[in-house]
Amino acid sequence: MKPSAPSIIDCWVQTLNYAKQKDKIKTANFPCDKTFDRLLKKEYSTEEIKRVRQYHEKVIAKIFQSLIFRYHPLLHRHRTGYY
Repeated sequence: MKPSAPSIIDCWVQTLNYAKQKDKIKTANFPCDKTFDRLLKKEYSTEEIKRVRQYHEKVIAKIFQSLIFRYHPLLHRHRTGYY
């Protein structure tokens, strides 16, 4: 893992939250983060994991960029032309 990629804990939490919403899975029935990491690496190649993490970084960067422009008062005024 590299520093800029989401940590295994972040991936685990996001996957757990998704499973709880979509499949009504309980936390007690979900593998712990270390087991999740081991199963992930067993099922998917390193390149596939890397590709998904890079895509995730781009999506998050795009979301944060729009949020910064939307909520930062100085940037918002500059972008809209209102002062």
